[in-house]
Amino acid sequence: MHSLGLFRIGDEEVLVTNGLPLRIWHPDCPSVAIASWTESPSSRWQGIACSAREAGDKKTADLSQHISFALTAASLRLRDISDSYAFQLEYALANGILGNQKFANLEILTLFLCCHSFLVEACSARDYLGKFLGQHVYGVVANSMANLLKRKSPLPGHPIEMLLTQANDKASPDGWMTRLTEYRNIITHRAPIGYLGPHPRITFNMMQVNANFLLPEITFEVPDNPFDKSTGSLCDALQLFHSHHDMLMRFADMVTAHSPYSPTYRSFDESNIIEIEMLRVQDVR
Repeated sequence: MHSLGLFRIGDEEVLVTNGLPLRIWHPDCPSVAIASWTESPSSRWQGIACSAREAGDKKTADLSQHISFALTAASLRLRDISDSYAFQLEYALANGILGNQKFANLEILTLFLCCHSFLVEACSARDYLGKFLGQHVYGVVANSMANLLKRKSPLPGHPIEMLLTQANDKASPDGWMTRLTEYRNIITHRAPIGYLGPHPRITFNMMQVNANFLLPEITFEVPDNPFDKSTGSLCDALQLFHSHHDMLMRFADMVTAHSPYSPTYRSFDESNIIEIEMLRVQDVR
């Protein structure tokens, strides 16, 4: 896929219940080894919450549950951006828009809002993780990642310390966390994301895959460095946020190693469900 200049956002299962589709989203995280759904970062944090609750540690259980929720929310918002891209591609093809042509329509607002939502949810997950690290690694009270970075004492050689230093280096292209924060700060306090690039427009183009094959694509460009927009260097928003999502999931996965609890997962069967026969009768009705 990458050899064709393509990248995968995720996989989706659709379950149909009584004629209604239920979408189950599995985001693609190239930096995290995921063999099954229980190994995804959001599921691992759900498992840590279960273990902490069984141990009577409500504080850690609640925080781990919040981390799991925020990671899942960020993944779903990334899916929403991809959905919006799909709509815009279909629109361009249906309306005969030509290659390398910019366009806009009423639904472009939906794309902007999906990008906004992703940034908010991703930064929410980042802050919950910062709070967890304050409690279980640095021994300080922090209600956000910014608080943690201000209040913590350095832990030389610690893997989390090294990761936080690199991820929050404004001068480094690998400073994904500080750049994610800056994108969120811009759309929250300064301007909607559609106005970060030269035009609040979508570009339709035909990508040359090989000598005999063209593939239609759309891009929505934003500055690739939110701290220095003067360079004029742009990148595609979906590719950018997919990359930041991957780094967020990798970070969340690494933090699980510093949890005082290993993930466990509840199972339900006739041995631990009360009055299962009554539930069956009610279900038939």
